[in-house]
Amino acid sequence: MKIYTDERVTLKFRVDNLNGDDFTVSDGDYSVYLDDAVVSAGKLNVADGCELSFVFSVDTAGIYKIAIWYDVDTDRRKAEFPIEVVE
Repeated sequence: MKIYTDERVTLKFRVDNLNGDDFTVSDGDYSVYLDDAVVSAGKLNVADGCELSFVFSVDTAGIYKIAIWYDVDTDRRKAEFPIEVVE
């Protein structure tokens, strides 16, 4: 995914259970990294128990890593995604 500098984009993540079991995401956090340095961090918005989102905006071009952590029952899970930001 490519995003332009100073563009504000809502990043959305959907959590699905491959076994088809019911579950609810109760909480979530995110961190945005550039060259292993944290650029921003905060709470994820949780909707419908399985959709996570936050607003992404940076002013420097580069390859960013988005890390999200979310809670399902007593488990804390993590996923990572790259985002390319161009001028």
